Amino acid sequence: MCFFAIVPQAQNIFEDSNGKYGIMDFNDNVILEGKYDWIMESNEGLASVELNKKWGFIDEAGEEVIPLKYGAALSFSGGLASVQINNKYGFIDTTGKEVSL
Repeated sequence: MCFFAIVPQAQNIFEDSNGKYGIMDFNDNVILEGKYDWIMESNEGLASVELNKKWGFIDEAGEEVIPLKYGAALSFSGGLASVQINNKYGFIDTTGKEVSL
């Protein structure tokens, strides 16, 4: 599975010298220090992030709002994100509630 980091409208995703990804605003102010193995596009105010092969979601302030427990997680669209856990695929809403797994 291949994921691409896409720059959100109000933020820049950056890679630090240790190969970890964080977020800066367009004035180069660090919002989130390099912490994650990957950060994906922010949609509907949430960005999927990966750390140690587990995926979850952060908000625009860089706070983890949906725990990193998924084997894969795609960006939100229409209030839902596709996730994978325990070899099952389904959807969660923006609160992290599992809608169908």
